[in-house]
Amino acid sequence: MDILKLIFEHDMLLEKLSGELDSRNERKRSSTLEEFMKPAPTYSRFYITGTKLDGPLFGLDQIDHAGAALKAAAQGLKGLQFTTAAGHQHDDLLPALEELPVGEAVLAHSGGISSGVDELTVSDNEQLRDRISAILKFLDAGQHVIYKERALNGFDLHIFSRRNLYEVLFYPLKSLIAPDLRFFSINGKRVTGERFFYFETHRLDRPPHGFTEVYPETVV
Repeated sequence: MDILKLIFEHDMLLEKLSGELDSRNERKRSSTLEEFMKPAPTYSRFYITGTKLDGPLFGLDQIDHAGAALKAAAQGLKGLQFTTAAGHQHDDLLPALEELPVGEAVLAHSGGISSGVDELTVSDNEQLRDRISAILKFLDAGQHVIYKERALNGFDLHIFSRRNLYEVLFYPLKSLIAPDLRFFSINGKRVTGERFFYFETHRLDRPPHGFTEVYPETVV
């Protein structure tokens, strides 16, 4: 049995991930009311992962439906251009991911900034939070940042965006539901530790609050 999970979080202040001050707090020190009243920019992120229960094996590329799941994620981003850290351009996400080592990111864009993608690379002695400032630079320019993130046994996809991509990811992934694949849509604010992230290993039939199993008839 394959478990496919779409973990989402909206209206995020990504500065919190890097340990920097919330931009609203910075504005409180501003000398002008205009600066104080400006809304803080918010972002969305999506984490697509999978578990092959027969093993178990953890990672989107480890499930039996890995090829279809990656293709479904790519379908949600169809029409964009994809630039890798090496500077290579692709018309589809899949060949960009094939080129990418784990820990690197691909930039999805419709034009504009497509250079400097190597700034997003997370080295072996770093964490993703160390690249938040670089991520924000591209998001604020209207791009999407997609990480090939290390999983226990393979890799997952971690997507950052200013735009809410939930529906364009949800429906292609939902189409994969089958007798041997169960799909869960998960509120990222509820994933507060490993026991929640790997809930399928100990409470698959009693998912935590905010972990919603998706069925063929489920709509957003």
